Amino acid sequence: VKVIVNLKGRENEFRNIAIELIKRFQNDIGE
Repeated sequence: VKVIVNLKGRENEFRNIAIELIKRFQNDIGE
């Protein structure tokens, strides 16, 4: 999750995509 913190505000679109990928990743390893 720290990767998101390092992203700049102007990269909101990329950050949103990254968040979705991280959520899917957490779901895969969470269960």
